Amino acid sequence: KLLDHDYDIDLGLLAADTDISRLETLLDNCQPFICLSKECQTLIQQDGDELQRHDVPVLYKIRHESGIVVDLFLHYRNDEKSWHGTTLFRWESTRFTLSALDFAGMQVLAPADAELNLIENYGNWRDPQPNFYCALDTPNLVPHASPLSLAAAVRRLALLRLRPQDADSLLHQMSDAGFVRQDETQEWEISDTIFTPASRFTPDSRPKAPSQMIANL
Repeated sequence: KLLDHDYDIDLGLLAADTDISRLETLLDNCQPFICLSKECQTLIQQDGDELQRHDVPVLYKIRHESGIVVDLFLHYRNDEKSWHGTTLFRWESTRFTLSALDFAGMQVLAPADAELNLIENYGNWRDPQPNFYCALDTPNLVPHASPLSLAAAVRRLALLRLRPQDADSLLHQMSDAGFVRQDETQEWEISDTIFTPASRFTPDSRPKAPSQMIANL
């Protein structure tokens, strides 16, 4: 059923199956809906000896004349993962197929393994969490090669100061994204190849006090 404490509707489209130009034309001319905003992820990627900027459309915010807001996400796929996001954030899930499900008396398309998808996105999704914060509490939130993603990750480190295990996990996600690395004394520092892939550190090389690493950063 619909969540008692929710305030919007989340929908998704598979990017590979979507004509973006046609979609945006429809959204701009689709009464009684108004497209409030269109978000892209600005990615910085290595291309030979140069860094290239790529703007990838990820989210459309739409408002119905009744006042209800809809977040329409584009879902991108690679060999094993699917991801969706906002300008700041990216959430990764196991790649999924769609199947028809009954939802509140309506037939909708949803991930065929809905249980796995819900666990990856929300953790213990059966326990109501009215104060759930998508920028901090989602298990599948990962940094990506974007300046804004770097800024958001550093902010999350500050918010996780009292959750050292989660902070430790975030630091290693940031290292995988190429944002930080460990020096010869195992201290964290900003990487000088910040938007190129970094090597994953082994568990044995993890710092003993991730909260101290946050302070250093």
